[in-house]
Amino acid sequence: MVARRPVSQTTPVYCRIDSENCKSLVAERQPAQSPLSSFATSPVNQGTLRRRSPDFVKCGVRRGTTMNCSRCSSLLLLVLLTVAQAQQKTAAKPQPPTKPKTLTVNCSEAQTTKACSSFKQLLEAHDKGVLDSLSSPTSYVCFRPNADAFLIIHADEPAKYGWKESDDGVGQTSRYKLAVSLAEYRDGVSYGYKTSRGYWRQFTPDEEPMFSFDPTEGSKGFGVSIVYSEIQVIYVFMNKDGGKSFYSLIIRGSTGRFIETFDADDNSSTTNSGTCLIYR
Repeated sequence: MVARRPVSQTTPVYCRIDSENCKSLVAERQPAQSPLSSFATSPVNQGTLRRRSPDFVKCGVRRGTTMNCSRCSSLLLLVLLTVAQAQQKTAAKPQPPTKPKTLTVNCSEAQTTKACSSFKQLLEAHDKGVLDSLSSPTSYVCFRPNADAFLIIHADEPAKYGWKESDDGVGQTSRYKLAVSLAEYRDGVSYGYKTSRGYWRQFTPDEEPMFSFDPTEGSKGFGVSIVYSEIQVIYVFMNKDGGKSFYSLIIRGSTGRFIETFDADDNSSTTNSGTCLIYR
């Protein structure tokens, strides 16, 4: 017959470390020099002691090992959650997207009040046609005096690395053809639109780039030149009486001052002048 250990020796025992009964029980069930005695009497381990076997106590403390138990895991999880919440609170809040700068216009000049008011109305309505015309690097808006009419002219400028050596070996030219457009509005609606595409050229690094596109049949007689910061637009159109008129617009790029000329084939001529708004 095999001898069995009394049931009472394997029954779990619960007690308070600071109680006299617990100290007595530990002394009875564990040798005096056992690590269990130092664990039970240590002030760091004050609390509830649970003995499961000669080798284990509550919280899984094993002779010669460190603590590794469900309670310790819970404490570690709590610490990690606390750190995560703190990082979440201190994390930088995402900034809202920057709104594009709103275009403004001052319509205080008496001679251009009608044209300026129409342009302002289109701006405030976020008119796509007008906004697209003002999206290039530099645009000019010219109000025709004493009329509800205005012009928008803009040119696509070459990028910093959009140049190549000229075919003739003198200076450089833009790699691709770029557009110059002229849009006319009358009484708040689009009246006409003309555009041409050509190459920019720069003869020396110190010179300003130049653009030139001569009137051709393909461009419907629309020609553009930009030389030394002066923009000139020319084209020919048919009059209501069947005759032809020659149109010319010259804008000084630095100041926005412009001169607009209508020359009919009957030698009659009309000239307008003023200052264009410059949007960069």
